[in-house]
Amino acid sequence: MPLSAQRYRLAASLSPPVELNVVVIVCFAASISSVVIRHILLPFIPPTEPFIVLNAAHAVTYVGGVVVAALVYVRSRNLSVDAGHPYHVTAGVASILTPLAVIAIGILARAIFGIDVVSELFSSNRFAPVVPDWYIIVSAASNAAWFAAGYALIVCGVAYETIRRRVSLSDRDALVLTAAVIVILRFFPVSVETITQLSVGSLSSIVPRQFALIAFGIVAACCIAAAVGVIYRAVDAGDVMIAVSPLFVPVYAVAAVGLFVLVVDPYTPIEELFYVVAFTSAAAGYARTKSIWTAVTALFAFEFIVQVAPVV
Repeated sequence: MPLSAQRYRLAASLSPPVELNVVVIVCFAASISSVVIRHILLPFIPPTEPFIVLNAAHAVTYVGGVVVAALVYVRSRNLSVDAGHPYHVTAGVASILTPLAVIAIGILARAIFGIDVVSELFSSNRFAPVVPDWYIIVSAASNAAWFAAGYALIVCGVAYETIRRRVSLSDRDALVLTAAVIVILRFFPVSVETITQLSVGSLSSIVPRQFALIAFGIVAACCIAAAVGVIYRAVDAGDVMIAVSPLFVPVYAVAAVGLFVLVVDPYTPIEELFYVVAFTSAAAGYARTKSIWTAVTALFAFEFIVQVAPVV
């Protein structure tokens, strides 16, 4: 094969993996900035009322970190987020109801067949019996609002808009690739929740193994995203040679190891599938209705149900 043809194929294959890695890294950076801002500001909040403290913690985490990071990214890359009146109302309603239907199916599966796939989803939202229902509902609503604001911008503004404008050749492909990136972000340790959990207390209390797992998760996530991008470009171009460059062998190797570990690890968080459905539905609703408010509503409804379901 002429050298010029090899260079053309290599250049054609580099854009998708680079852009998908940009999305993964920006989401991870948003998680880090959220945790840093949270730890800096929370000590200045008087611990007089638990609701105020918890509400402020979520506001600082999602608005102070995730929203700001997403807006800076969108602005710096000349992207835009549609925030007008939603079109295709039926599609918007479907995107809101789909994650709720999946939760309902999970609850029914536990009640009727004994197949429990929702306990871990609800486990972090338990309240003491003495806590009044009104407090739980108000707290869940405020937490869900911050969560929806942050992740709607990450999923739609950072992931979907980047992929739609710089990677995919159609809206359908953009949604498929966005779903793939969401799976990567939720199943590898680059989410806001994971970083926050690891940062509770002093950093000195975190064992080196946890740091190593985080580092491997980041590398594996980037390699899997790159592999998805290369394969997409090869399939789209109808040229398998794009995907077999020796340059990508280490990428494929790390991606394979990461996927293998994820499959065989008994502690793989299967409940993250619910979040994958919710985020993908939010992105689909945004794409169909041309409004970020559809995604915000879908994620708010999902997170609100997740937080109040244990006490219903």
